[in-house]
Amino acid sequence: MESSIQVGYVPIIDPESTSSGSEGEYEGSDSDISQELLTSNVGVMYEYQGQDERLLDQRRAQEHIEFRNKYFTPDITRHNVYCKITATTTTIDLTKFGFNIDRVIGFKLIKGYLGIAALNRVTITIPEIPYIACKKNEDCEHIIDIVSIYSGSNPQYFENKNLFRDIFFSPIKLSSLTITIDPGNDGSKDFLEFEITILNRSF
Repeated sequence: MESSIQVGYVPIIDPESTSSGSEGEYEGSDSDISQELLTSNVGVMYEYQGQDERLLDQRRAQEHIEFRNKYFTPDITRHNVYCKITATTTTIDLTKFGFNIDRVIGFKLIKGYLGIAALNRVTITIPEIPYIACKKNEDCEHIIDIVSIYSGSNPQYFENKNLFRDIFFSPIKLSSLTITIDPGNDGSKDFLEFEITILNRSF
């Protein structure tokens, strides 16, 4: 039966054992073809030995792993998305924003500008966002925020003062947002900015 070459080993070919007239063919045994591969490729040979393991510069390997995970392979990533509001109800296609929308676990309003001339209390609803991340109400509408808009100097700009509060939900694929502003507005200069939190790994 033909033997398979093990991963991490390299075949050593004896020129005398190759068939004459069949250059490149090899029909040796396991003992003839295998020798341990010496390499510095950590992807091939590295096995983590525990938190006391030291690197060549005597740093603990665990420190390197923690640094790598914190900055380069974090558990979550936050993306700020700018949405231009063009009507009372605006649909935003998130697939065009250039990031993974398959495992969304968090959503919050950051800031916005709504061009409403008079004193109004504006309700922003997005049905695609799970109710757990919305403001609770007796109609169970998916209310992202209720914003007071005042007339006067720079009246329409607002910021979320509660950004420190994180609410996560089970991962969802968030392909689009259907944003409704009540009461409606002219949509001439309006925008909303949201923060979308992505889970970077399966669980």
